[in-house]
Amino acid sequence: MDKEVAVAILLVESRFGENIGKYRVIPTFASMAMMDSPESLQKNFQVLKDKNLDLSYESVEDFAKRRPLGLRGIEMFLEDRSVSEDGPLEVYGSYAGAFGMPQFILPAILSMLIVKKVRKLALNKEEAIFSIGNYLKSHGWEKNLP
Repeated sequence: MDKEVAVAILLVESRFGENIGKYRVIPTFASMAMMDSPESLQKNFQVLKDKNLDLSYESVEDFAKRRPLGLRGIEMFLEDRSVSEDGPLEVYGSYAGAFGMPQFILPAILSMLIVKKVRKLALNKEEAIFSIGNYLKSHGWEKNLP
C-alpha cells in the first residue's frame, strides 16, 4: 500500500485521530438492533415521510434490514476487554458506529484487522496504518494503480 493512501484515509476519516466521533458506539449498535422492530419502523417512517413525500414504507424497512450491526456489534465490543480503560460504553465513534482513526465499522471489518483490540486501533497510529493496509489488501488493492 502506498503510504499516501494510508495518510489520506486517516486524514479524511478522522483528521489523524483528532475526530473519532461524538457518539457512544454501544448505544449506536443498540439503536441499530431495534431499527427493524415494527414500532421503530413506523416511527422512523413518519419522521422521514414529513421530509420526503416520495419515501415509501418499504424503502425504510429495506434500509433497516440491511444494517449490518446491532447486537453482534455489542457482543464484539463486550468480548474485547481492552476496549477502553473506562469501559466499553466510553468508546466513541460516528453516528453509524464507525470507530477508531480509520473509522472502521464492525463486524465485517474487525475480522480483517491486524490488531484484534479495538482500543489499540482507536489510539495507535501504527496499528491503524497496518489495519488499513490489511483491509485494502484483502479487498484486492494493488500498488501503483491509477
